[in-house]
Amino acid sequence: MQIHIAQLQIILSRHRASVDTLPSIDRLLNVIVAPVVFRILFAETPLTLEQLNEQIDLALRP
Repeated sequence: MQIHIAQLQIILSRHRASVDTLPSIDRLLNVIVAPVVFRILFAETPLTLEQLNEQIDLALRP
């Protein structure tokens, strides 16, 4: 879990320059990590890169 949190903190640090308020790590876990893990475990195909980018954009919205 520490690896995921470190990766999410990198996403937030890169995004920090463009916004005043950052989403929480918990929001990133719910909107980015959870769907990815769910697809790995239960779906026939993983998220596409486009779908993953959409999830990241959604998670970073205020």
